[in-house]
Amino acid sequence: MSRPPRSRPAPAATPSASRLARTLLTAQDHAEGGTFPMTHEVLSMLLGVRRSGVTTIAGAFQQQGLIHHGGGRITITDRAGLERATCECYHAIQSVFGRLLPLGPCQEPEAAA
Repeated sequence: MSRPPRSRPAPAATPSASRLARTLLTAQDHAEGGTFPMTHEVLSMLLGVRRSGVTTIAGAFQQQGLIHHGGGRITITDRAGLERATCECYHAIQSVFGRLLPLGPCQEPEAAA
């Protein structure tokens, strides 16, 4: 009796992919530009997964046109698409940060009149 082949989720549809997307968006939120330094090794340590898993997921994100990566640098090329790849927690975290820290990174509080 033969068994049907196992179906595996596409790399960009796994929980690790969602966490990687959230991590990349958060990194870009704190970076000064659209491109920021980040290696697959650092991402694997942040996420607690193997570097090869990060490479596979990042490659899938790049094929989908969400990011460009190479040379230890990552550029998010489709932020809205990457946001769709995250779970709802990214938007919840952003909402909390917006309430607690309403100032942008380069804004100074206005002097009290």
